[in-house]
Amino acid sequence: MERKKKLLDQFAKAHKFDGLPPLANKILGVFYLSDEKYLSFETLTEFLDSSKGAVSKMLKILIAVRRVNFIQDPTSKRKRLFYLDSKGAEEYVNLVVEGLMEQRSLMLQLSAYRTSESDKEIDDLIERTLAFNQQIVTALQKNNKKYYKK
Repeated sequence: MERKKKLLDQFAKAHKFDGLPPLANKILGVFYLSDEKYLSFETLTEFLDSSKGAVSKMLKILIAVRRVNFIQDPTSKRKRLFYLDSKGAEEYVNLVVEGLMEQRSLMLQLSAYRTSESDKEIDDLIERTLAFNQQIVTALQKNNKKYYKK
């Protein structure tokens, strides 16, 4: 059990730039190491040795970003069972693509105000950033269809 917890810590550190808190990443890690599709709230709090409030807050975040979802526990009207949301993964990538496309559009609008007096190094950075952004969007769209469409 201690080895699994260390691995979860490493998993959370490896995903620190995903924009999710470490505990949220640990929750995702628990799903990856579990043999069960559905995990109860109690199972998550016990395994992570975290407070109910903290786990609840992280689950709300993970649900909001479509990484995790839940079903009603068939044995209890008050309990939910959580799972990795494969359909949500596709939706999440679509949201990321939309965000990147909006960023690109706004960057183009903002950079239109730059004049011929602008710093050429910054102009070059903007141009490379726009090109990179477009390639990322194209790759995400292509791979989203490849890996998440069923």
